[in-house]
Formats: sequence, C-alpha cells, structure tokens
Amino acid sequence: MPSSLSLFLSLSLSLSLSLSLSLLFPSIPLPPPSPSFSCLSLSLSLSSTPPSSLSLSLVLAGSLSLSSSLPTQQPVEEEAMPAGATGLNSECAKWRDNKAGTGNKPNLSLKNQKKQMAFCMAQDCQQSMEAVSCRYTDPNRLCYTNVGQLFCSAHPGHSACQDLGAEVIGTNVGGPGTWEPLVSVPVFGSAAAAAPGPYQCVCLKNCAHYTGSDTLKKYRCTGGTAIKTGAVAGSRADVASIADVTKTGQCACSCGYTGSADSWEAQDAQ
Repeated sequence: MPSSLSLFLSLSLSLSLSLSLSLLFPSIPLPPPSPSFSCLSLSLSLSSTPPSSLSLSLVLAGSLSLSSSLPTQQPVEEEAMPAGATGLNSECAKWRDNKAGTGNKPNLSLKNQKKQMAFCMAQDCQQSMEAVSCRYTDPNRLCYTNVGQLFCSAHPGHSACQDLGAEVIGTNVGGPGTWEPLVSVPVFGSAAAAAPGPYQCVCLKNCAHYTGSDTLKKYRCTGGTAIKTGAVAGSRADVASIADVTKTGQCACSCGYTGSADSWEAQDAQ
C-alpha cells in the first residue's frame, strides 16, 4: 500500500456567500452581499506516516464579484414655515412684494423705491433695538416680526431663516455685531434698466429727521450724538448736523448712492 495518497479534485461551481457587517454597523440592517467565484480548485493530501495529517488547500481562480448596498440615508424634511411666521414690518412687506412683482406698485420709480426702503430700514432698525430684536431675517435680510423670530429660534438652521448672529439683541445698539441697514439694495421693475446699480442705506439710531428742506441735513438725536450705521461714508448723513433732542428708540434712515449727495432720499411710506 502506498505511503501517501494524493487526490486532486477540480470543481467548477458558483458559490454564494452571506457576509455579515454587523460588527461594523450594529445598528444598520444590511442586505447580504453576493460574492461569486467562477472557478474553484480543491487539493487534498493525506499521509499515513504518523502522526497522520490532513492538508487542505483551496485555490480560487477566475473572477470575484461582491455586491452589497448600504441603505441610503434619507434627508430629514424640515418643517414648513407657517404663513404667520413670514410676516415683515409693513413697509418691508410692501417692498418685498413690489420687488417680486406681486405688490400694488411693482414699477415704483427709483426715487420712491429708495424712500420705501429707507422707511423699511427705519422700521427694522427700531425693531432691532426692542426686546424682539432682529436676529432672524428673510432671504432679503429683512427682519421677521415676533412670530418669525420665535419660529427661527426654535428651528436653528432652517432654510427660511437667515441668522445675523447672537450679537443682534435689543441692548446692542452700536457695538460689534449690531444690526445694520442694507448697503446693496437691488432696483426692481421698470426703473432697473436706467439705474446705476444697487443703492446703499444708512440709519441713525436714537434719532429722527428734521422735516421740510432740512430732512437730510439735520437730525434730532438723544444726547446730541448719533449712532450711525450702514453706508455712512459719502452719504448725506455723514456731514449732517445733530441737535440734542430725546429720540430714544427711534431711527432716521435714508437711501441713495455714496458720493452722490443729491441721490439720497429720506424714509417715506409708499
């Protein structure tokens, strides 16, 4: 009897194996992957010499394909912003709707657009100094009123809420991070074609305009000192005179083009 016996067996078959990734992803159920081997060669050797031994080797040849799909993470749908939370201050809402072409005056003249935006900025400016403040705004950077502020605060990162930062609080009137008016306002409607481009706005906090021909030349401000914000340099407000009259909580705003004194318009409801 021969001292050793060699047996060679060649098999061609397809194997389907189930692999588990539970150790890596214990909380995610995974579908079984399907590797496929096109060819398998099996070699078996036996020896009669003590101590007896068994040697088994598997030689894989051909192609190996492994398919496994991980479950797709579904995006979390954010809560829709209620209609009541999208409210803006009255003149800001008019400007927004006019710009969108849905308001009563979609073709306001450039002069009246600047007046309307200046009034809008005055309303937002005053709100920014109140307890409700103006931390959260719409995509145009116009302040949501109280309902919108509360909604955005409860839904951080919501796509409808632009966060101006934690420094925007009622007590921060002129410090770092304080609310400021828009400094690049697009012109809409029929006036856009002839306009020189976006215009700028400036606001004086705790101040009010004089009336008549002195509207853009003189201001009444608490303590005789104006807290100027926005595009101040090159505006009419930059060189205006200021009288000491208590106007705490009020704002005097105007909009125009810096470097062009005659282009500025004071706030006026449209």
